[in-house]
Amino acid sequence: MRRVAGLFSVIALLLVGVGCDQDPFGVSNRTIRGEIALHRNSEGGPESKGSPIFYLVDRAHDASGFGILRGTVGRIGWNTRYILVWQNNDGGPPGWMVVDSEKKTVEGPFDEATVSADPRVQGITPVEASVAWKKLESAT
Repeated sequence: MRRVAGLFSVIALLLVGVGCDQDPFGVSNRTIRGEIALHRNSEGGPESKGSPIFYLVDRAHDASGFGILRGTVGRIGWNTRYILVWQNNDGGPPGWMVVDSEKKTVEGPFDEATVSADPRVQGITPVEASVAWKKLESAT
């Protein structure tokens, strides 16, 4: 009987944790490069009209708020080293951000002309965050 009660307690704690917007199984993250991942908040908020919102996170560090950017992800694309992200106008100034997945640095925001001339991100075709999520989901 004690075993059943103990097992019930563990299951109850897990359910409470999941209900508190925790992600114990990592289902809200899709790896892009190394520890850099696209994070999906399925609840969204009033500004998202109930649609999921996306953040870029470094899973090796405790990211809070907007993750490693100062805003949510609108569009995103990547190559073997760099991640090109359109940062929405909801946490910081909007614009293109360049993330170096090896050095774990974030630069920007940049305008379209600056990004077009940047050799690090040539050939990257950013897509809507929800499209990238599906692409990353099928890659796992």
